[in-house]
Amino acid sequence: MRRLDRLELNAIAHLNRYFLPMSSVLLLGLALLLCSVQASAHPFFNSSEPGCDGSDPNKLLCEDFETPGVSGGRWYGEDCDTANANGGIPTRTKGWCGTIYANPITPAGAEICGAAGVGTNCAGNHGTNSGQGGRNMAEHALASLQPEIYVRYYQKWLAGYSFGAEKVLTFNQVVGAGIKWGNVHINCGAGSASSTGSLQWQPVGGGFSSCLNITSISSGRWYYIEIHAKLSTTSSSNDGRLRVWVNDCGAAGTACGASATLRLDRQNMSWNRNSSGEMLGALWWENWANPGSSGTSYIDQIVVSRTGPIGFTGQDPTPPPFGLWVQ
Repeated sequence: MRRLDRLELNAIAHLNRYFLPMSSVLLLGLALLLCSVQASAHPFFNSSEPGCDGSDPNKLLCEDFETPGVSGGRWYGEDCDTANANGGIPTRTKGWCGTIYANPITPAGAEICGAAGVGTNCAGNHGTNSGQGGRNMAEHALASLQPEIYVRYYQKWLAGYSFGAEKVLTFNQVVGAGIKWGNVHINCGAGSASSTGSLQWQPVGGGFSSCLNITSISSGRWYYIEIHAKLSTTSSSNDGRLRVWVNDCGAAGTACGASATLRLDRQNMSWNRNSSGEMLGALWWENWANPGSSGTSYIDQIVVSRTGPIGFTGQDPTPPPFGLWVQ
């Protein structure tokens, strides 16, 4: 298992030092709504999907990258330090705590627009990776701590992308806590950059000594990715679960097929849980890579829910049956 290097640990510590506690996030978000600073932007709910306006109590985070924050940018227009200094990330950047290590933010607002999303105009833009490290990365707290969540989003690594050993999506308890529960990873710290990548899950604790294979990916395609994470009661109780669905949705992101494809189903799983108070509370979309990646990727259509599977964007959230199993 790959250890975090010094620069990465510094970045994590910096985020942790400057991020407001979750209670402050919720209070500031409520104040924002009451004061109508910007009625169109919300600290947790910025998507046109059903229930993503705060009306569905199961939804914990929604983002389709169509709504700019007060600071500008449909992902984040200011890094975490600047947003907090200017009034707080719930108000300034829709709750996104962006890295300080990619300034100036390029492109501005960490966004790409112009029919660039999954059937939409805009998407989040990770910037251009060009070696060890990462570019545009941001973490977001969930509306509440949960022992079980479903996370659905889409990602596209642009044509010609060279896949290194790249962290993709990290599951944490709080923002800035490093890697608490594990992460979706490309190539899991092995080999050198290549034209295709192996999407894997890198667990933390729970008795694991290696990564779990999900599926292979290529550049120039949008991928639907959904993760079901159910924590175990304790670090050795073997009553947790991890499921991952992945579909190749084509260049435009709209040709995902008839149903979601289950690629990984780890049952009777232990997580690194030391008490019932340790729960799922933050997600970090990143592109830190060592060995480094080369190229640009986009993300879009994020939905996090207490119930699921969520399914493709624009489809009935509970289609029967859900998922074709591929081993």
